[in-house]
Amino acid sequence: MSNTTATNATAPPGIPQELPISPRAAHLAQVHVGVTVPLLLLTTAIFATRMYTRVWPRWRIEACEWFMIAGYACTVASYGMLLPGVIITPKIISLGEGMNAIMLSILAIPLFGSAITAIKISASLSLLRVKHSRPWKVGLYIIIGLMGGWEIGSFIGFFQLCRPLSDWWDITNPTPQCVDASIIRILSLAGSVIGISTDVLLSLSPITFLWTLHRPVRERVLVCLLMGMGLFASVASIVKLCIILQWAPKPGDDIWAISMSITTWTVTELFFGIMAGCLPFLKPLIERCLGRIGISVGEYQDEEVYTDGPRGRNFILKPVPFSFSDSQMNRTMAVDTRDGTLDESAAVSSSGGPEKSDLSITKTESQG
Repeated sequence: MSNTTATNATAPPGIPQELPISPRAAHLAQVHVGVTVPLLLLTTAIFATRMYTRVWPRWRIEACEWFMIAGYACTVASYGMLLPGVIITPKIISLGEGMNAIMLSILAIPLFGSAITAIKISASLSLLRVKHSRPWKVGLYIIIGLMGGWEIGSFIGFFQLCRPLSDWWDITNPTPQCVDASIIRILSLAGSVIGISTDVLLSLSPITFLWTLHRPVRERVLVCLLMGMGLFASVASIVKLCIILQWAPKPGDDIWAISMSITTWTVTELFFGIMAGCLPFLKPLIERCLGRIGISVGEYQDEEVYTDGPRGRNFILKPVPFSFSDSQMNRTMAVDTRDGTLDESAAVSSSGGPEKSDLSITKTESQG
């Protein structure tokens, strides 16, 4: 066993004292910075806005918010641990510097898993508010249990992969006591499959019933887009999985460059996961912002006036005003779709002549 630490590593005979950072690895590090820094700023802004809307004007922090806070904290912490390995210029680094970067990147793996689990549990708890049928609740609780169980097992198993754990990053040890690399690849594949499957389920399952709500088309499109943001996290996870599956370690591989690529897609998955979990809570704010530039998503268009009665439950639709001119008298009619009755009242102007009036058709969703 080697007792060499990352900070004062001394290579035995035959092990190079320095590690080269290739031009390809430096280029991938530049891509990493160019992609993840804007995503970090955007994610932080969206996360902070969600938390602000949940604490002001009154405190409304619940379990799903606490899990999202934990997911964001783990994401930022793991992202910071990767920075020593992000070297954007080709150069030669010392063995100690390289081992320190490798150590931090490996220790960030449990934080990545904890972040993904917390984000998905937060999303599942949020979806419990949307629908209250038994199958819906059972499905979400299964996802929560699956993610929680896999994370606990992965966290414990991580510290059993090498004995001691330092053999993971101690490249000066010629005989590390670690499990076979094929086992690590299988575990990584299983985790990716679970992650991709839950991403797709959490992103698409709400759309199946949200689209059928008796709401304006633009509003339904906006809601479905916000709920489907998790698909971007799925794409990042799929790309990362493809890189892992295509990588067959062999002598001469630029491991630093390959690790940089995997790291970029992992961080991207986390950032999109946080945004997907927070954006649906910002729907009212997004609607107001769109309204300021002349795009209305919460109002019915003329062709969206339904005449076949309500289809949804627990939703009250906004009135749709129509104006017309009656040459004989001024009438206001209200149609109540609950019992199909009409309430018609006639009004004559003070001058006794006809005036313009409004026909207000109000549709109220059935509460039964």
